[in-house]
Amino acid sequence: MVVSPELIMGGLVSGIIIGSLYGLAALGLSIIWGVLKVVNLSHGALIALSMYLVYTLSVMYGVPLPVALLASILTGFLLGIAAYYLFVHRVLGGPELASLLSTFGFGLIILGILELAFGGIARTIPVSQHVIEVGHAPIMLVQIIGAIIAVAVAVGAYLLLYRTWFGRAVRAVVMNAEASALMGVNVVRVLALSFTLGVLFAVTAGSLLSLAYSFTPETGTKYELYSFTIVVLGGLGNPLGSLVGGIILGIAEQLTSVIVSGSWGPLVAFLILLVMLIVRPTGLFAKL
Repeated sequence: MVVSPELIMGGLVSGIIIGSLYGLAALGLSIIWGVLKVVNLSHGALIALSMYLVYTLSVMYGVPLPVALLASILTGFLLGIAAYYLFVHRVLGGPELASLLSTFGFGLIILGILELAFGGIARTIPVSQHVIEVGHAPIMLVQIIGAIIAVAVAVGAYLLLYRTWFGRAVRAVVMNAEASALMGVNVVRVLALSFTLGVLFAVTAGSLLSLAYSFTPETGTKYELYSFTIVVLGGLGNPLGSLVGGIILGIAEQLTSVIVSGSWGPLVAFLILLVMLIVRPTGLFAKL
């Protein structure tokens, strides 16, 4: 099968755009894992929840879409604070299995509520169908806008972590929490805000992805797998690493879709994960 240069170009551009959103989703997992040393197994469920929040507000209640997006993101912020104290704070410093089970249970609660409320039928959010063709590949305008927002958030997260007092406090806690506490850093507050930021990034990504793709309660599982791959690829807690890792995965997925079949996407993600674990398990970029 001969693939034209136009299709390759379309796959590259499409991969960069969707990969930016993958990177934003992975940033949420990366921050929590890098700062709290907690693998958040509710990550995919949180992404799915944000999709249904936007759907419920915009489609079922007629709330203007920009307001629905902002409301979903604000809900994610509040949920992140509550989830930290209910499911994470008490298990920090304990066996790793405790935090895994706690976040996994939180995710199951979310998925159970979504299944009861919406069932397994795929939902879509009606948005402008305006598309821009790049190399015979139609790219929706909402995808481009979402990618721009994702890049802006990733850059903002980088500046927050490396150019502000809060970022210095986070990095100090990562290096030595006890010494940081002796120097006057409120460790609990730093950890709580870091977890909340992680949830906020995941919810923001899910809200933007809901505008371009259909979804079910199980949709978050795919993005959770992709997020783990991107974290290994880009490095723990590094916002720019997550963005670049997401773009690499997005390009690989889209080119695979062009050359072979779109159903091979998850396999590509798994192969990238295996290769990175063997070749460079610390990731392409430095950890937080």
